[in-house]
Order: sequence, then structure tokens, then C-alpha cells
Amino acid sequence: STEVANQNGATPTYIAAQNGHLDVLTLLLDHGAQIEAAKGDGATPLLVAAQNGHVDAVTLLVHRGANLRARDDRGSNPLDAALANRHFDVVSLLRSCVAEKA
Repeated sequence: STEVANQNGATPTYIAAQNGHLDVLTLLLDHGAQIEAAKGDGATPLLVAAQNGHVDAVTLLVHRGANLRARDDRGSNPLDAALANRHFDVVSLLRSCVAEKA
């Protein structure tokens, strides 16, 4: 199953996004993995990809319909996570995507 979480509550989709493994992330999504599968703290694959500066993973997740405004338990969204970690290429991408959807 693409949805079995590890002991920390992270699904394969979350882990692939966290580590920027674009091929694995694509494969999982192509096989029906839940794009919004959040970890126990509410962090989504998009949030963790943004937090870690994986612009290609962020691009893929956004194009596949990930929620740009999803928040974790601390109230952070993907844009907040990218800003906090100074990943300005991701910040720029997310801002343009939010503007397009407005």
C-alpha cells in the first residue's frame, strides 16, 4: 500500500517529498497515493518539500493539486515553511501559484 505510515506517522509520499525524490514521488502519485497524506503533526508532503527547498517536488505536488494553504498543527503552511528556511526559489514558486489560483 502507498499509505502505510512509519513509526513517526510519515507515509512513503511524505518521505519522498521530504527527501526530494522526484521519481519516487511521481511513481507513488501515479499509483494512487494520497497527495495530502499528513504526518501526525499535520505536515503535508507539500509543506515538507517546501521546508526542505525541493523546488521540483513542490512543482510536481502543486501541479498534481496539492493544497497550497494546508496548515500543520503549528499553523504553518508551505509558504511559511519555505520562508522560514530561506528557500526563496520555492517562495517565489508558491507565491506565483497562489496568485494564479486567486
